[in-house]
Amino acid sequence: MIIHKMADVNGMFKRDHAFTLTKLGTAKEEMDKLDEALQCYTMAMQITEELLSASPDDGKLKWNMYASYEQIGHIAELKHNYREAELLYRQSLEICRTNVKLGTRPFDEDALASSLYRLGALPLQRKATDEQKECLKEAMSIWKDLYNTTGDIVYKKNYDFVKKALRR
Repeated sequence: MIIHKMADVNGMFKRDHAFTLTKLGTAKEEMDKLDEALQCYTMAMQITEELLSASPDDGKLKWNMYASYEQIGHIAELKHNYREAELLYRQSLEICRTNVKLGTRPFDEDALASSLYRLGALPLQRKATDEQKECLKEAMSIWKDLYNTTGDIVYKKNYDFVKKALRR
């Protein structure tokens, strides 16, 4: 039997591998296997970084980097490494905010609000800092506008959730 090596056209095999690692990481996280989830997310991020260096304008790859920072930040948060989570969430927010401004697909206002919420709700101190409150207010404003525009109840629920978080 002869096996031919196939070319990884446009990095599709690597993209699929990164996607599979991310899904596996999510499953591991749901099973509370945080170290294994972190390993999967980190490997997926490394693959995405490599692909992004070859295709720096690829919106889906930029999205995957944004999501990787969010996922790894969430693991840090679950492990109570709040300063590390803060740095990762800031990276995620920066990627998201830049790409929303540029109109890069699939970035949108909802993703931006989610990113702002993650950073704003992070328990860095007993009481939220002024910067965190501003993040939460911006997220709340975005979700309110999205609800008013679309009528989608998910945005209303997110708005209410952030409003409650602002009271801490």
